[in-house]
Amino acid sequence: MSYSFLIDECLSPRLAQEAHKMGYAATSVRDRGWCGLKDREIIRHAMDNNFTLVTNNSVDFRGDSPPAAGGLYALEELHTGLVCLNAEEGVLDFKKQFAAFAVLLANLPDDLVNRALEVTVLKDGRCCVMEYAIPTE
Repeated sequence: MSYSFLIDECLSPRLAQEAHKMGYAATSVRDRGWCGLKDREIIRHAMDNNFTLVTNNSVDFRGDSPPAAGGLYALEELHTGLVCLNAEEGVLDFKKQFAAFAVLLANLPDDLVNRALEVTVLKDGRCCVMEYAIPTE
């Protein structure tokens, strides 16, 4: 599968540039003029354009905790995947965003159809990667 990422407005749009450097297609909610849209509208744009959404707004999109079925993506019968970038402690600042995104790009599976990939920056700076189904099987 060839990935096309949509970087959510809660993350730096510069992540799209990092994806381009690694040979992936990417754009951001900010660059598309979609800031302020409701999460359901962002999902529609992602679905309509075959984007894999990359977000820090994990709870709304994937549910309370991974693996979870209560988020907005659980309502989708078919989707091209969800990526959640998180910090175990504190805010996911630029440094943590770029570290988590680099780990994501290094650990992409062949495809993420109806799946989520979660990268969490731990307190010690290491990253933990978890992949699971959404909706749950």
